[in-house]
Amino acid sequence: MKRARPGSTGPQRGPKSRAGDIRTLRNVPPPPPQRRGVNSQKSDKVRTERSRVRRTGLLRRVWVAVRTLILATVVIGGLGAAGWAGWRAFEQNGFLALRQVDVVGNKLVGKAEILETAGLELGTKLPSVPVGSIEASLRSLPGVGEADVRRIYPSRIEIRIKEKEPVAVGYAHRWYGLAPDGSRIGGPDWGQSDLPVVDGFAALDSAARAALGGFLAGAKREYPALYANFSQLALRGNDGMEIILRDGKLKVLVGLDLPLRRGAMAANPLIAMEKATSQASNKSLNSLEFLQALIDQQGASIDAGKTVDLRVYGYAYVR
Repeated sequence: MKRARPGSTGPQRGPKSRAGDIRTLRNVPPPPPQRRGVNSQKSDKVRTERSRVRRTGLLRRVWVAVRTLILATVVIGGLGAAGWAGWRAFEQNGFLALRQVDVVGNKLVGKAEILETAGLELGTKLPSVPVGSIEASLRSLPGVGEADVRRIYPSRIEIRIKEKEPVAVGYAHRWYGLAPDGSRIGGPDWGQSDLPVVDGFAALDSAARAALGGFLAGAKREYPALYANFSQLALRGNDGMEIILRDGKLKVLVGLDLPLRRGAMAANPLIAMEKATSQASNKSLNSLEFLQALIDQQGASIDAGKTVDLRVYGYAYVR
């Protein structure tokens, strides 16, 4: 009987076993260690390159930031030095220096008083002139309604004044004009003016002047013909205000309440004058409507020297 050689792959001759054909494998040596493929080697190279690129990019960004910071510092320092040199040159030479101040629009308020209040000094640089504060100071002057200060380059300031128009005159050591807000306006010889004259002007406080000025301003606006016929005015305390007309024919009594006294004026004079002007004069002003109607209807039949009493609102009594 022939036996198969070890490692033979041929069919085994001889009787068959129950398990079937028996095949004997050839002795195979163990496999060598596994080697890494080309693709894995490339991946390592890519990762290494990425790490290098990241390190290089970070260093580059740091360098760019430092260089930018150094460049910005140099530029800012250069601009600051140039600006300082320019400012020194601007201050030391006569460029944009104030050389002329013009005052326009004033007729009653003196130019010297306006310039003194403005406080401008020749040689001051025009950009540094405090226009807003000067305008506020000028508006506080008696008789000044509005003030507009303008820079006119290269070396001039123009002050435009809009004055308050007086509605009466009065004497207090000298003649003054009475503004609608009750302020006293100096200036020309008001004694020669054709405005109504206020008797006892020196004794009036600010609230009384404000109420009187508001009443006269309203009369001038609403009843210009009556206002033009006002000759003299006097406050009579609880008896109101007495008005003597220019034609000498009638004397008029008007109730003029003064709701604000010296205490309120001392607390806040500006608000007090505004309230006195708006509140105390409205009722008295409306009473002139009845005086106008009386003159239009019965003026010719009223005897000279009569008194028209308007102190009771809604009625005009002739006595």
